[in-house]
Amino acid sequence: MGTWDLRRVDLTGAPQSGFMLWKGAADQINTQDVYIRAGNRVSEKMMWPKAADWPGVVVGSPPSGEYVPVGVAGTGYRSPGYRGTVPPGSTSVPTASPTATTATTATTPAAASSTPPTSAGGAGTSDVDVPLCGQGARATTDYSHVVWIWMQNKPLSAVNSSSAPYLQKLAAGCGLATRYASPVHRSLPNLLAATSGSTQGLTDNSLPSSFTTQSDNIFRQVREAGGTARTYVEGMAENCALSASGRYRPQHNPGIYFVGADDRAACQRDDVPFTQFGADLAAGTLPSFSFVSPDLCDSTHDCSLETGDRWLAGVLGQVAKSSAYATGSTAVIVAWDEGGDATGVRAPLLVIAPSVAAGARTAQSLDHYSLLRTTEELLGISGHLGGAAGATSFLPMFNS
Repeated sequence: MGTWDLRRVDLTGAPQSGFMLWKGAADQINTQDVYIRAGNRVSEKMMWPKAADWPGVVVGSPPSGEYVPVGVAGTGYRSPGYRGTVPPGSTSVPTASPTATTATTATTPAAASSTPPTSAGGAGTSDVDVPLCGQGARATTDYSHVVWIWMQNKPLSAVNSSSAPYLQKLAAGCGLATRYASPVHRSLPNLLAATSGSTQGLTDNSLPSSFTTQSDNIFRQVREAGGTARTYVEGMAENCALSASGRYRPQHNPGIYFVGADDRAACQRDDVPFTQFGADLAAGTLPSFSFVSPDLCDSTHDCSLETGDRWLAGVLGQVAKSSAYATGSTAVIVAWDEGGDATGVRAPLLVIAPSVAAGARTAQSLDHYSLLRTTEELLGISGHLGGAAGATSFLPMFNS
């Protein structure tokens, strides 16, 4: 027999997917405010017993508030619904802890989505809140880990969108740059600027078969300083993949374009599928520098802002409950490659670390070269690549 307590669960966010609510005769499942989408293999086909036997399951969109997102509920899941809503502006993320009324030995899934959990390992399945920012100052050049998470093609206004409640909380409760813009148009030139200090003269999203560069880069910089650097790419089927497949695009993976010094060998070793990110967090082996690239959907390149918001909540949930973040020595920067379809459109830049004050802001004019310079400074790397040498740093935000 299994017992579950499912409350405030939003399963409406998987328009192309199905999910299943199922229970055996001996299972006790308490449901309250569980919202499902009509017409998508839902109530009659994907629920047993029938919908009428599931009090608290509602067909339709939920009202405003915080809900457990689709993709994180599964075997042994503990819903945080008993806590009620999280106050606006909260930047806490869930971590695992059973409620007082639920069993911890469940063996049959009570709620599952055919949209898979985040590749970081099902992050965000929690009851106890862990603050991301505002936990006290530390020396700004004493960081052991810097994580870049790259989203795609959204303007600064995205952090105020009703479709992105998690982004709203991050912007309110951590750091936000309000004048951050890409130096050029197109993903690859922007990501080359961020990782090497130059667009390398590129103006399009060329494949590695037609463009590579010997230029120095942040990955090599970190290795030569005695650290480790890794790229985690969602949707990539094998290490250092040079060709597009599924929802993976090479232009969102700049490390594969660097071929100088030991770059190619490092790519084969350290440019890995995103599934490894959760494993490295759990094992306490997060590298000095991490470049995280979601797939075409989760990055919001092809899918909605709401989809990216949920993915980001899951990934940052896993980061927040890692040992690396708990020590206070990990900085996370969430960046957008560009703010829209033209150069200079302001994009969000979120600055996240325990030492960042809640609501920290900078109105300085920043760009991808500023991101590179600040990362070099956080990791104690001497010297700056290309445009980073003359860029404005936002280092003070990490001790605000």
